[in-house]
Amino acid sequence: MIAGSNAYLRNFGDVVAGQTVPGYNVVAIPGNATVNAPTFDANGVYSYMGFKSWNDGAPFSIQRCAAACSAQSAYNLAHPPSSGNATTCQYFATYYLLKNDLVQSQVCSMYTESWGPEYG
Repeated sequence: MIAGSNAYLRNFGDVVAGQTVPGYNVVAIPGNATVNAPTFDANGVYSYMGFKSWNDGAPFSIQRCAAACSAQSAYNLAHPPSSGNATTCQYFATYYLLKNDLVQSQVCSMYTESWGPEYG
């Protein structure tokens, strides 16, 4: 089960539940869902970049995901693949992963392209 899912698009700013996310804009995902992005973006690039998760009991933090997204971009740019261009994180979705209504972890899924609420 997923609770409190929101997605964030790079290069804009917004406030969500009192948390500022400089450099990101909120994309509302309806209901108790997260993004179900296509495998490839408009350029034929694999859009999913992986995820980070935290199960340390810390409060839900969208800043963690913004930092992870930016760090993944920096790493990829510093270590480009031998064939093709480095991908950068342009979008992330974050949510609590629950088991029996208990928080197991906060998850941050990262993508090379933004995806609208129709992919929720």
